[in-house]
Amino acid sequence: MTAAADVLSPRSRNLQGLLFSLPLIVLFLAFVVYPLYFEVTQALDRYTYEVLFNDPIYVQTIVNTLVYVGIAVNLKLFLALLLSGVLDDDSRSTRFLSAIFLLPWAIPVLPGILSVRWMMSSCWRNQPESARRSRSRW
Repeated sequence: MTAAADVLSPRSRNLQGLLFSLPLIVLFLAFVVYPLYFEVTQALDRYTYEVLFNDPIYVQTIVNTLVYVGIAVNLKLFLALLLSGVLDDDSRSTRFLSAIFLLPWAIPVLPGILSVRWMMSSCWRNQPESARRSRSRW
């Protein structure tokens, strides 16, 4: 008997291991390999980019993101450096400010949700009044 036949014989532990791993392999193929293949084929299609860049909502989302990264991130960095200079002192008011400073750390989800909501908002676009009235708000 050959070595390959021994590996998958009914009494082999390798066959049992393969059978026990089969559901995981199927899930991996279905939820990792197939979506990756699908996205690569979509990325190679020129028509996808034409549709994407002709969509005014997508273009406005890109503009909102660039404004957020260009202004808000730099403003937050400046304020963080300013706050670190203020909190360097060792006084009673500094301990109070330090406690207030920790509140956003305790609630980290809210700024992220508000930022993404602003970037995806359609009310920042220039659009006719009739289109603005017909859209539902978040």
